[in-house]
Amino acid sequence: MFAHIFLASILIISPVLGQNDDIEVAPYEVVETKASYEVRDYPARKWVSTDNAAKDIHGGIEHSVSFDRLFQYISGNNVNNTKIDMTSPVTFFIQRSDDPEAEQEFTMSFYIPAVHQDDPIQPQAENVYIEDRAGFRRVFLNCDVVGCSHRVRGIRFLRGL
Repeated sequence: MFAHIFLASILIISPVLGQNDDIEVAPYEVVETKASYEVRDYPARKWVSTDNAAKDIHGGIEHSVSFDRLFQYISGNNVNNTKIDMTSPVTFFIQRSDDPEAEQEFTMSFYIPAVHQDDPIQPQAENVYIEDRAGFRRVFLNCDVVGCSHRVRGIRFLRGL
């Protein structure tokens, strides 16, 4: 089961987001810490999300397209034309395929700030939606240890845990 958690979703600890006190971070509880990774439990909360599919999720254009959809939402492309603060983390739920040549479906999400959790501002774009997400567990890689510049190496590392 533990290996399944690692492969289901891998998030990267961002040195920029992790050290910026101005960015609200989704609440979580650390359940395990190692030099190379941290396992976190996140409680049920609301997230703004968008779906996409790609062969290369992190390096392909679809990653940028998905991020831009969500960035447009927090920049005011919502029903209130209200700017919403950036939050951390940006999550990816990846639907892995047994076929290595197939596109992988994924959901990219931004945490909705606490001030908007009870009544989230609705998006205008049809491909952006508010997700009432159940609690979940994720693994965060420590980029200083595993080297996040090459995603495949990180995934191979996790498979070896």
